[in-house]
Amino acid sequence: MGKFIAAVKHGEYAGSAEQLINLTYNLDLYELYSAQKAEEYSLWLVDEFLDMELPERARDFFDFEA
Repeated sequence: MGKFIAAVKHGEYAGSAEQLINLTYNLDLYELYSAQKAEEYSLWLVDEFLDMELPERARDFFDFEA
């Protein structure tokens, strides 16, 4: 239920009942990640979408809060 609420709240799918129904069929296309801070979300993006792992030592050189 959390994915559905987040998708409705932050997406463009609340325009009609048909869009909401279609959303329920496509929730598997969404990933729910609850970050409390922008820094947490940035680190998650780096880990999730980079083809290589970012070494812990290198993280000090990136501004994840920006």
